[in-house]
Amino acid sequence: ASMSAPTLNTITPDIDYDGEIALSWSSIDAAHHYYIFRETIEITNITSLNPIAYVDNLFYSDKVDTTNNYYYCIVASNSICNSTISINQQVNILLSSPSITSIPTLKSINNYDKRTE
Repeated sequence: ASMSAPTLNTITPDIDYDGEIALSWSSIDAAHHYYIFRETIEITNITSLNPIAYVDNLFYSDKVDTTNNYYYCIVASNSICNSTISINQQVNILLSSPSITSIPTLKSINNYDKRTE
């Protein structure tokens, strides 16, 4: 028995600044579960990889705490077989260091147009 791979939707935004990655993918009729994989290189084989999650719906919210370029893929599964690997989607995570942004104060304008008649 064989099963088609799900289609992992494009990850937006492409440069992610908060490390919250929303993943969603297409439904596969025969699938009962979906494995989610994340790596820093393109995923072509999952034999030696551990999934980051195992879900029975079509979405997952991942939390990443390291700035890097990540690749995700999905594998559909049921009690009989696994699908092939979905096409990878990639996201650049650029975590900004928490900083207190100061609000610029408005200087009073005391020299505004003193034209004389």
